[in-house]
Amino acid sequence: MNIYLTQSDINDTIRLGIISVAQKLNIEDIDWKSSNELFEEIRFSGHSFFSLLDNYLKNYMAWVTFILENKDREEFTIEETEKLNKLVENRNTTRLILKNAIMA
Repeated sequence: MNIYLTQSDINDTIRLGIISVAQKLNIEDIDWKSSNELFEEIRFSGHSFFSLLDNYLKNYMAWVTFILENKDREEFTIEETEKLNKLVENRNTTRLILKNAIMA
C-alpha cells in the first residue's frame, strides 16, 4: 500500500478537528492549550459538537489503524478492500458532517 502517513500527519489532523470545534464554541486561549485540554472542554461543554467530533475522530483513527497495520502489504483480499473502502467512506462522511455543522 503506497500511503505515506506520519505520526505528525495523524496528530495534525486530530488537532485541526479539535481546534475547529473549539473555535466554533469560542473556547478561550486555544493556542495555549493542548489538544487533550481542548477536547475535554468540548466534551464538558454539553454541545452536540462533541459527539460529532468524537464520531469523526473514532472513524479517522479506525482508518489510520488499518493503514498502519497494513502499510507493508502489496495486495488485499476482496474482503480487506471492502473493509478499507468502508473505513474511508466512514471517515469522509463523518468529517463532512462535522465540517458542515461547524460551517453552519
